[in-house]
Amino acid sequence: MWKMLFASAWTCTAARVPELVHLLYEVVPRVLPCPTCREHYRESLPRVKRRARHAPRTSEEALKWLWYMKDEVNQRV
Repeated sequence: MWKMLFASAWTCTAARVPELVHLLYEVVPRVLPCPTCREHYRESLPRVKRRARHAPRTSEEALKWLWYMKDEVNQRV
């Protein structure tokens, strides 16, 4: 999943960043197959949003946001 999300952010055009943000904020927390992972993702969202300071507005910011989320996940492992 991480590879797909990072690849999506890497190739995302400026016009499609809002769709990517929707994916990260709304879709991913609903479609993760593992119930525990879904809950952890949802719990991590506020911390990642604070750390990023705002929703991603560029592909680069989306990559950074994803790195923050992956960092949150890795702290639980």
